[in-house]
This record gives sequence, structure tokens and C-alpha cells, in this order.
Amino acid sequence: MSIKNVQARLDLIHKLTVGDGSKTGDRKVMRGLRKLLNSAETQIVVDVKVFASQLNTAYQRRRGKAPSKNISDKYKELTKELIRDWKDEIKNNKDDYEIESSTQTKLTFLIKEGVNRRKTPRDNYALFRRVNQRLTLALIKLPRYNQLFHGRTKTASGRKRQIFDVGHVYSVTEKGRAGLAAGLAQEQLTGEEGEELTADDFQSEDQYNQLKSFKSKLGLASEEVLKVDTKGGLKLNNRIFLQLESDTGNRKKSASDRQAGRQVKETIQDILSKKFTGSNSQAIEVANQKGSDSPMDMIGTMIVNTPTKRKMYSKGKAKNNTKYKKAPKSVNKTSKASKTTEVPTQRAVVHAAGITPEIARQLPKGPGRPSTEKGKGDTDFAIAAAGLLSVKRAINKRLPEEVRRNMGRPALRYQTGRFARSTMIESITPAAKTLLVKYTYRLNPYETFENTGRKQWPSGYNPKPLISKSIRNLALSMFKLEALTTRRV
Repeated sequence: MSIKNVQARLDLIHKLTVGDGSKTGDRKVMRGLRKLLNSAETQIVVDVKVFASQLNTAYQRRRGKAPSKNISDKYKELTKELIRDWKDEIKNNKDDYEIESSTQTKLTFLIKEGVNRRKTPRDNYALFRRVNQRLTLALIKLPRYNQLFHGRTKTASGRKRQIFDVGHVYSVTEKGRAGLAAGLAQEQLTGEEGEELTADDFQSEDQYNQLKSFKSKLGLASEEVLKVDTKGGLKLNNRIFLQLESDTGNRKKSASDRQAGRQVKETIQDILSKKFTGSNSQAIEVANQKGSDSPMDMIGTMIVNTPTKRKMYSKGKAKNNTKYKKAPKSVNKTSKASKTTEVPTQRAVVHAAGITPEIARQLPKGPGRPSTEKGKGDTDFAIAAAGLLSVKRAINKRLPEEVRRNMGRPALRYQTGRFARSTMIESITPAAKTLLVKYTYRLNPYETFENTGRKQWPSGYNPKPLISKSIRNLALSMFKLEALTTRRV
């Protein structure tokens, strides 16, 4: 990986989490960060215990004495009624919300990712505040609750000011800033196939260590590292957690969060203080970079390893005395194999880049089938492509039903069928001694069972082993394929 590419990512981290160092620049950074966080899938918690307790504290601060038991009970009843109103709101707007858990005293629900009228990502934070304001103001106008808020300042219109605010469970200025920096670094440390890169994959070990240090030096837990996708624009794949709080409670927390955020900012600046700009020989270094085949290696391989020359090498008519011994990689990173080649694996045999007799029988016959006659060179990749496409289509057709059969405790239970129907193989490609199967499922709301968020579920609920098992079962029964590596995308 070139110095230039890594430095570009480090510069991006600086731009998005530190800015130009000025107060105006920092405010711009925070606006951008909040916009990113607020557009993600959002979990909301409305808890009587938390909210009522903070209202009691606000009352004591305002009146100089603790509230009576009657007032304290009224605060609890107000929050319970707010929960009931939110349940009705969610019931009437199922496209936007989804309840995760519900009791009389605590409601946990999701605000799904969405778009606004301008077809841009919706601000879920603003949506919650707007709806909650409407529901809360309707309640405090009622005679039984209006008396609870004597002495509160009013707006210019004469209405009582809000009694609530929305708080991020993780501080935006602290955990948000740190999480974005670590997430951007982690994406750079992840290969195209989802593998963790090592120092050997980088030209500069110092830059590798720089990227690795973001999580450790910022003191982040795994769930606090924001999962980002920079392809086609910055997108956040994490779930964001919000909690209903009193207005005074939120202001007090925000002050301490800002102080912690300044410390995080200084730590990020310290990590990024060293720049690696390379030297005059950088072009040569990039051309010979380690990791995947360098540009120079690719050119050399293509020159000395043409199909004709490889035939001559195998028959002893010519000798390859260069360092380029391997056949050139194809554009789709799937290496060609001869039609007689069998690649042994620990469990099975993968024929001709994954083509077993069972797969071959499903390939189209007649004039439209790619030729593999003697003299045509290596096995045509069109055969592998057609075969693996047939596998993908055939398995996808039966996958939802297989997932349904495998559901049940300790795994997820079958209820509506929505989860099972959402499972799908995205691609099947040859890899070293195996086939790489990339699959997906409806992440919203089922990704939570992977335990990537704050709430922890029983390990058996994780959808990935369930789907992998179902794919393996079908691959074995339908195509005698055992050598599979599955990966959720």
C-alpha cells in the first residue's frame, strides 16, 4: 500500500475529527459528525426511572427543596403516559419505527434509516425531538400535569419550555469523535475480502502503527468504534443510541462531554503529528510495493507467463529463468486453472475453480456453451463463472426454506418469516483451496443479534452461524461442495 494512499486516509481523519484547529473549524467538525451520527439507524430508550429521576432533580434545583411524593409519582405517571403515546405513534408509522422491547416503565425502539423530502439521509435525532416535543407538550397542557412545572421559564409565545432533551448514550464530542477516527483507521486496515491487514501489507510500518494506535490510545471498546464505508461517500453502519433525558440533566452532561472531547482531539492530533511524505524514489517504491502484486510484478508476469509460453515451459521446450513463476491474475482476481487441475482441500476437492460434476451438469449445453476442447488452452473462465452463477441461483432459491428449518432455540426462532426470506448469497468466487461465499440478510433490525451494539444477546442468536450452516447444507446436498468459506457482507 503506497505511502500516498495511507497519508490521504490519515489526512481525512484529521479533517473530519480535528479540523483546522480553530473554534469555527471545530464547530464545523461537530456539525459534520452529528449529521453523520444522526442519519444512522437509531435506538431510543424512554425509561421512567431515568427521566422521572432527572425531573425530580430539576424540581429541587428550581424550587430549592425536594419534590413531594405526590409530585414525584406524577412525574412517573407522566413518563408512563408518554411511553403509551409513543407506542401509538410507532404503531401508526411502522415504516419509520420498530419496537424492540416494551413494558409500562421502559420502551426501547428503533428509528430506521430513511430519507427526507430532498431524498437525502434523514436526521433521526431531529425526527425524534420533533415528535417527542409534540407528544410531551400535549401532556403537560393537561391539568393533572401542568401544575408540576410552575416556575419554569416560558418561550416568547408564552408556552412552557421543553422539559426534555435527547442525549446520546455515547458522547458525540468524545466517543463520537474518537469512534469516527478509529473507524476510518480500521477501514484502511481491512483488506478487500474483509481480512485484517498486517504491517507487511504497508510500505511504512510507522503508518501501520499509526492506524493501529487510534483504538488503543483513545481507549475505545470495540462497540464504540464506528463502522464506516467511504465508498461513494462517507456512510455509517453502526446503530446510534439515544436516551430521553431532562433538559437540565443533558446540559450538565454536555459540559463534561465537551471537556473530554477536547482531550480526545488532542490525542488524535498527537497521533497524527508525524507525516510520511516519502522521497524522490517514491514512484519506484510504489511500483514495487509489497502486498498484492506490484505494477512491475504484474507487467513482468504478463510478459513471461502467457498461455503459449506456459505450454512451452510445461513441455520443456522453453525455460522460465525469471522470478515471475506464477500465472498472471485475472481481472476478477480468480486465477485460471487447467481443465485437468484438481486442487486438494482438507475436506473435499474443488475442480476447475470450483466446478464439480454436479455443477457441470447444470451448465448450458449446445452451441452456447463455452468450448473446452483440446488445444483451447486453460479452462475457460466462462465455465467457472457460469457454474458458480448456477450454484448461487440454485442455493438462493432454497436458502430461505433451509434457514427456516434450522431456526429455533438456541438460535433465532421462526416467527414472521421476514428474516429467513431476506437471506441471500451475493457472490461465490474461488479462493485459495476453497470457495468464498459472500451472503447478506436484512441487517435492520437483525444485525443487533451479532452483538455489535450496546445490548448483548445470547451468542446462539447470532444470525451468521445459522445462515452459514444453511448454505453449507445446501452446497453439500446439491453440489457435493464442502470446501466453503462464508462471509457476511
